[in-house]
Amino acid sequence: MQVYTVEYSKKVVEMLTSEHGRCTSTDVADRFDVVFDRPDVTGYLLRYKGETLKPSCYNKLTVYEDTNLLNLDTAIKIIRKHHINAVMICSSVLVRAGYTRPITFIVARYGYNFMIDKDEAIIPLFNSEMGALEIQHKHEFGFFDPFSGLTYRFRYLNSEEE
Repeated sequence: MQVYTVEYSKKVVEMLTSEHGRCTSTDVADRFDVVFDRPDVTGYLLRYKGETLKPSCYNKLTVYEDTNLLNLDTAIKIIRKHHINAVMICSSVLVRAGYTRPITFIVARYGYNFMIDKDEAIIPLFNSEMGALEIQHKHEFGFFDPFSGLTYRFRYLNSEEE
């Protein structure tokens, strides 16, 4: 598994640093400054080494870079070192990484974190694990829409058509 994650991470870094690569900026990247303007909030960012896209709040964060973010040891070390109590993540993988101290996970509503059941309900892929982790380790879970502006625009345009 480790060989796979290293090779996959190399490909991700290659795409993020390519002059031909394109990233879709999210609302989190463009509009999250207000959170870090608060004096009681400290922010940390773990990103791929060499990544060129920076969120608008970049200068307000302590930034860590790594070449293999799929190896979650780095993230867990940073969380422990700074006694971080909430983590905003794009993938539910960190939830499964074996971190056992109480923490809040705020997971992005990207398609790869969810499944559609037989009744067409959209459910988190790790839904059955969340309850157990809440009880065992006092983890909390929340979700956010990283494209809320686009989601709002889509809903607005559809309501206009009706």
